[in-house]
Amino acid sequence: MDHRITTAIVVCVGGTLAFTLMLALFSSSVPAGAEAAATAAAEHAAPSAPQQRLLIVLRQLDSAAYRFRRQHGGLDPDFAANNWDQFLEPTDPQGRVVKAAGKDLVGPPPRTFGPYLGAVPVNPLNGRRNVVVVADTIDPGDRVPSGPAGFVYSTAGNRFYATDETGKAVASVVTPP
Repeated sequence: MDHRITTAIVVCVGGTLAFTLMLALFSSSVPAGAEAAATAAAEHAAPSAPQQRLLIVLRQLDSAAYRFRRQHGGLDPDFAANNWDQFLEPTDPQGRVVKAAGKDLVGPPPRTFGPYLGAVPVNPLNGRRNVVVVADTIDPGDRVPSGPAGFVYSTAGNRFYATDETGKAVASVVTPP
């Protein structure tokens, strides 16, 4: 076989792989702007190591809530009734947690979404895992109405906030639209 043909094949295959890798690096499940805004905010504040971990956790939570709302027709997760279960277990289109079906299931399995997280998130600032739901937006420095919490979910803003050891909201990131 002629070396020019071999070289052309290698260039075509290599170019295809390079293009695929480039697309994978530049694509994301989070809408454009959210990641850049969160990164800019994190760099501007020069956070400590626990605060950097907290921003990562908040980004993951906001992304999980965004995917949950998108896949469940705009429905917010119900943390008051389910705690983290809707993020840790598969859910049906109405947002109900679906337990694993037994071997005696007849017909196709029901359509499910998730899970969105692998484990219950921990707030690195205060070590708490619980989540409190509020209807209003929260500003940094606001106290959580129900007492100490690891995270606060605002249904008005569709975003997560974290709290410090005193129960004040201290951090959030830009959420997807």
